[in-house]
Amino acid sequence: MTLGAAIVGGAVSLGSVWLTKRYELRAQLTVKRAEAETALSAAMRAEKEKRYLAIVQNLASLYGENADRQARTAFLTSVRELWLLGDQEPVRNMSRFLKDLAGTPPAATARERLFGDVMLDMRRGLGIPSDQLDNEDIRFHSA
Repeated sequence: MTLGAAIVGGAVSLGSVWLTKRYELRAQLTVKRAEAETALSAAMRAEKEKRYLAIVQNLASLYGENADRQARTAFLTSVRELWLLGDQEPVRNMSRFLKDLAGTPPAATARERLFGDVMLDMRRGLGIPSDQLDNEDIRFHSA
């Protein structure tokens, strides 16, 4: 075997080892990324479930003459958390529900629109979709 052939053979061998390791690391990274995305998705779902359950459990506080003030506060707190972490459709539909319940006029005040913009920016900052929402969907309510 000549020196040139030995060098070429060594270079091919090193290149082969490097490519194999590179693809192994990429495969491991892909698996880790998928695991992290799955864990994040599960954690977000659990957070949403807590808010959704609190809304459902405290809904009765909005009706009746002897409504529980503490339950009403828990309901509205959950609604405000929904603005930040909830899926877009529940946010939009909750807004419609509260507007109907309170008899709120359709137009938000300038302050409510600004706060809605802040909430939408926070959702985007967390990577939560907000493309189907506008600042009218997020309004102060005392119900």
